[in-house]
Amino acid sequence: AWKADKLSDCFPSKHIEKQVDDSLKSLGVDYIDLVQFHVWNDDWAKDEEWQKTVERIIASGKVRHWGISINDYQPSNCLKTLDTGLISTIQFIFNIFHQKPEEKLLPYAKKNNIGLIARVPLDEGGLAGKFTTETKFEKGDFRNNYFKGKRLAELVKRTDGLKKVLGSAAGNLVELSLRWILSHNEVSTTIPGMRKVDYIKANTAVSDKGKLSEDVMKELKNHAWERNFYAPASVDPAMKVDGYLEV
Repeated sequence: AWKADKLSDCFPSKHIEKQVDDSLKSLGVDYIDLVQFHVWNDDWAKDEEWQKTVERIIASGKVRHWGISINDYQPSNCLKTLDTGLISTIQFIFNIFHQKPEEKLLPYAKKNNIGLIARVPLDEGGLAGKFTTETKFEKGDFRNNYFKGKRLAELVKRTDGLKKVLGSAAGNLVELSLRWILSHNEVSTTIPGMRKVDYIKANTAVSDKGKLSEDVMKELKNHAWERNFYAPASVDPAMKVDGYLEV
């Protein structure tokens, strides 16, 4: 959702209501626990259209809670909206490389009891620690662009550095990465992609292994790598041109 986009371009009331009704029918349920707006612009916070629509649907009993899946690498682009009291959860990018949400979003969530859903926990597979400088992605795989040029070499350099942290802290980088996220009390859950049964078993077992030690968490602060490889040609005024990151 760019600065120039209007709420009516993305979430007009009739569209919201239709999506809820269609989802109820498809799921075969009487109500939905959580519905998320999949993009957002905090300039829409005071727009009464979405507020009244959300309040009306909650009153009808069709949806119990509403959330926002906020824009890539814009962890503060929701705080004004959260002030309305109508949003219960935020889905946001959060991983060892992208630690900026710790600055504003996590403290706000802790103070106001907002559920946090961390997405892209493994940086599109980068934090799995399996890529090398010779890694080739299949034709059509978006990571051909995401890790293009010198990016892949820099990733490998950084994951090699992270592997030195493992020791007795974690068995592999996937475990380290997921436990780093879950070691933040403010985070409710994280959603790694899991395409194989073995990945499902391994990833879901991580939550039973507890939090990382304070020493390890302190060390991992040194491994932040703030950048945005999703960035399109156009630039949002709320973001820095160089690196396309939240100002």
